[in-house]
Amino acid sequence: MVQEQNLRKNQRRLAILVGRVFDDGDRSGRCRISDMSISGARVKCDVKFDVGDEVYLKIDRFNDLRRAEVVWLRDGYTGLQFLKEITNPPAAMAAFLDPLRDN
Repeated sequence: MVQEQNLRKNQRRLAILVGRVFDDGDRSGRCRISDMSISGARVKCDVKFDVGDEVYLKIDRFNDLRRAEVVWLRDGYTGLQFLKEITNPPAAMAAFLDPLRDN
């Protein structure tokens, strides 16, 4: 059995969040966010993007919009890396991300 290497630089938090992923063109679709960190998220989208695409991730629960790059595609999931890490999140998002902060 081959074990995948974990290349994440930040801890992630499992999530059940919904949102929308869209690009500067006409591609847009609903998504389910299954985990998130201060530097990215794993999403399952209604629309297909390609590795290297720059997209926006709108996270409904936090009314937050993040610019991201598609960094991987696997088993119907899309890996997004935020172009700017979350450093000063809105209050609700900060509470969600607090367990990920270094002690």
